[in-house]
Amino acid sequence: MAKGRTPPSQANSSWGGLLSLALLVGLGGLGQGCGGSNEFDELRKKEQVLQVKLATEKRERVEAERKRQLEKIDADKRQRHSLLVTKLAAMKPWDRAAQLATCARGETKCPEMQEPDIFLEAAANDNERKSLTAVWKLNRKPEEANLLKEDAQVRPVRCCDKTLSSSCTCGGPLRGCCWRHRGVCGCE
Repeated sequence: MAKGRTPPSQANSSWGGLLSLALLVGLGGLGQGCGGSNEFDELRKKEQVLQVKLATEKRERVEAERKRQLEKIDADKRQRHSLLVTKLAAMKPWDRAAQLATCARGETKCPEMQEPDIFLEAAANDNERKSLTAVWKLNRKPEEANLLKEDAQVRPVRCCDKTLSSSCTCGGPLRGCCWRHRGVCGCE
């Protein structure tokens, strides 16, 4: 750079300052005079309106980009889901049941197959759906099965006169339960 010259970044900032000063002087001499202040206020308001408009447009662009990315992710998920259903539908029914059982027991990682819904979607008919539901219930992870057993242990017995037993539970012995209420008719 030559001696005596200002760097381009400083030159631009000094030009911007001079331009602003000239604009202010041209608009009424820094607020002096009758209409100078009003014109300056109008310019300031227009600038604020433009800033708000630019900020709104930027926010809308960002939101549109985010929406487009979410739609792409959803499309990818739908595509993976349909490929997985196609793969499961191509299996023999007993292979589907075996795969569902291993996923239900947690023996293999089945991230898309945490619930039996995808297997039921791939099932050939209603009978297979019923059998797959039974396989899922029988082979659930032990902690889930234990929670269901514990829940059954505390639920009261329903007597046939539609009252609930105060002393008998579904998980316990039923001998003598509801003997004054026409017998046991199920669990609550």
